[in-house]
Amino acid sequence: MRALTTIWLCVGLLFSGEARSQPSASDPDDPPRSKLPRVSYLEVARQEIIHGHLDKAVKALAAARRCWRKHRTACGFDRLDYQSLVGIVYLEHGKYRKAAKAFLEVVDKKPQRTSAWLYLGQALYALQKYRAAVIALRKAHVVGKDMPRYFAMLARSAHKSHQHEVARQSLAEGLERFPRDRVLLIDLTLLYTRHGLLKSAMTIAQYFLRATGGEILAHLMVADAYIEARRYGRAIGVLEEARLAAPRDHRVLERLAYTYARKGLPYASARLFARLARQAPSFAHATAEQYRTVGRHREALRWNRRVPDPKKRLRQRLDIYLETGAYRRALLLQGPLRRAGALDAAVSYRLAHAAIRVGRYQVAARLLASLSSGPWVRLGERLHQVLLVCKEKPWLCP
Repeated sequence: MRALTTIWLCVGLLFSGEARSQPSASDPDDPPRSKLPRVSYLEVARQEIIHGHLDKAVKALAAARRCWRKHRTACGFDRLDYQSLVGIVYLEHGKYRKAAKAFLEVVDKKPQRTSAWLYLGQALYALQKYRAAVIALRKAHVVGKDMPRYFAMLARSAHKSHQHEVARQSLAEGLERFPRDRVLLIDLTLLYTRHGLLKSAMTIAQYFLRATGGEILAHLMVADAYIEARRYGRAIGVLEEARLAAPRDHRVLERLAYTYARKGLPYASARLFARLARQAPSFAHATAEQYRTVGRHREALRWNRRVPDPKKRLRQRLDIYLETGAYRRALLLQGPLRRAGALDAAVSYRLAHAAIRVGRYQVAARLLASLSSGPWVRLGERLHQVLLVCKEKPWLCP
């Protein structure tokens, strides 16, 4: 919000194109000019706000207020000029309710002050009074149309107040004036994706890619919308297009790897995760998991060794050993799993199964006895029956 205020302020705003109030020379209530300080308090305050010196602006406004109490319009401004700048200071300090009150007073008495409508719209947006913000911002079109952020705020206010066609029209007008503006392009892409107009969103995303010289953010938005709709094939197409434009962008590779996994293409997913894992070890677990899923256990073990989290590494290694029938190796993980704090009910059950397969019945019995709660108790009882069969009649052991 602060950035929008600064952008608007630098245009001149409250005093540009609007006649400043001048004290009447014939006003009998005004004191002689010689008794007034030769300082334009509001101009000083305005300049300080423009340069970001809000503390100095507050002091200048305090001096203006003292002058007004004694001399009124003879100070060189009227109350609405003062209220306008006070409203800006409130806005900059995040006191949006007070800012809105100040600007409402201005527009109530002088509705032709379009810049005050602009600030009022911003304050109302911050207060989440979106329908009122749309009304205020529309009345500020004359001054707002030269600033891309005006169209963005108007569109967001309209969208949040369920005026979706107003939002679309605002963004369309903004992009007609500022065809390469990043914020407007992103907002239009989001608007289309939120309403399921993914083909239109993709068209904007492709234009966004060209207009920004290769930025793929809009492609990621469209891809996320396809993923949320479980249209993984479409998402992969969008992400592959983004990958061509930005082959080293990790955000694209990560989304693409996960999407291939969800699509049921673990080998393609594993290869992408491997690329990521070479730069970031946190992807080693996903790499090993996809290789395990596709049955390439040697590669899975190789990447498993690089998993930085000991709990995740040991649990995944246990799964790999059990899948390949390496039950003795699996059973050797019992100590490391316990020391890593990873020996929960699920792991104990699987270790008991490995112990039965290699004839370590006492070890299996101890592991099954540790299953004291939840659904694992019932599963443990069934596996204990298997243990008894294997112990008494090994030739019947499954």
